Amino acid sequence: MKRFLKIAAVLLLAAACGKKDNPANPVPATNPVAPVMYYEQFDSIDTQKWQYQLYSFDGNGCNMRKENVLIKNSILSFKTEINTDSSLPKKYNGGEIGDNQFYLYGYYTVRMRSNLCKGTVSAFFLMNQYEPVNWNHKEIDIEFLGLNRMAIQCTNHDFEDGGKTWNHSSATLALPFDVAADFHEFGILWTPDSVAWFADGKFIHSDTLYVPHEPLQIRMNYYAADTSDAGIKAWLGDVDNSCLPTTTDIDWIKRESLDDYRKRMTK
Repeated sequence: MKRFLKIAAVLLLAAACGKKDNPANPVPATNPVAPVMYYEQFDSIDTQKWQYQLYSFDGNGCNMRKENVLIKNSILSFKTEINTDSSLPKKYNGGEIGDNQFYLYGYYTVRMRSNLCKGTVSAFFLMNQYEPVNWNHKEIDIEFLGLNRMAIQCTNHDFEDGGKTWNHSSATLALPFDVAADFHEFGILWTPDSVAWFADGKFIHSDTLYVPHEPLQIRMNYYAADTSDAGIKAWLGDVDNSCLPTTTDIDWIKRESLDDYRKRMTK
């Protein structure tokens, strides 16, 4: 059976002290960086480590629900579906989880499969501490779009001036496979000077613009577009309702420190 392995000099700190009135990210901003390495294969969702993210956001057409985050046969799945609950405000339901710890530079890897529909997007990404006001949002993304399941989108986001100014650098790159057909490995190598992206261990892109320099947490999600937003509709297209429900599936994730990554690569 798969299990969660920790290789660390320190134990993970529980994040139960988070504010319950902050649904986007209850981990306090003073949470220390967790200098741990780990390899996780999902037998279950450890709620001391992971938290269901139940907020939505502009451009997201989904109610983000705990029920849409599933575990079966040690595979973590995020299900996007048409919403049938009239008490919920949005047309679709989706899912997301976020790590309760924050990390600095290193190599972050996920083995995933995204059975995407048109009008949907799945992501494995790193993001800084959410703040309810004047948030200078920082993020490193791997994203897959239902409009083209043989491509990967790699992006650095950098919001400044309390979130009023959005800087970003993004590249959409062809892949030699359909991300819905099977599981593949995708990696983010984050250093003080650059971010590089990998597919099945092969380098595909790097960027030196808008590199974050503060602790980030690991997140994963799958959601459908809010097509009333013209920009989102242009990015993701109309949602193909006939294709739903579908899932994005996670086999495992890994994190290793930058020092350990470099040591491994020089052996």
